Amino acid sequence: MAASRRNRVGSISLVIAVAVALAVHLLPRTGVLPESNWLSILGAGFDAAVIGGLADWFAVTALFRGDRYQGCGVCDSPTGRARAGGADST
Repeated sequence: MAASRRNRVGSISLVIAVAVALAVHLLPRTGVLPESNWLSILGAGFDAAVIGGLADWFAVTALFRGDRYQGCGVCDSPTGRARAGGADST
């Protein structure tokens, strides 16, 4: 599967999960659907899907983005390590 197609499928899946999670939480409050246990379970499942999808999106973005995080910059110098409480500070 091409990368753009995977991105599109992932984005559409996340949007659907967010939409269903919002619908499951808002419809009983507006009176369209009655409160029930199965609706609470469905809402919890879609909440977990949204959280998992966002976590995956952030992880993949951090891993495969061109500019990698190289460190805090403070701990790169001997005085920075001393202020940060590094073991090899002199």
